[in-house]
Amino acid sequence: MWLQGEKCDHKCYNDENMCQRAEWCDKTRVGEFTATILAGLFLATIMIILAPGAIALKLMDWIYSKMH
Repeated sequence: MWLQGEKCDHKCYNDENMCQRAEWCDKTRVGEFTATILAGLFLATIMIILAPGAIALKLMDWIYSKMH
């Protein structure tokens, strides 16, 4: 496993920039994991909200095509 200290000299942040692999830093690891989980839940929620609408739209299109 890649360790933060090998490439970033045990510094997550300095005055000029942030370590490229901040997700492995002790200071940011929990926040990065939490943000990833929340983003996944957000996307799953959006898909659950949009799926019935897409199904209903296809159903209505099918019904309309049968009527005409």
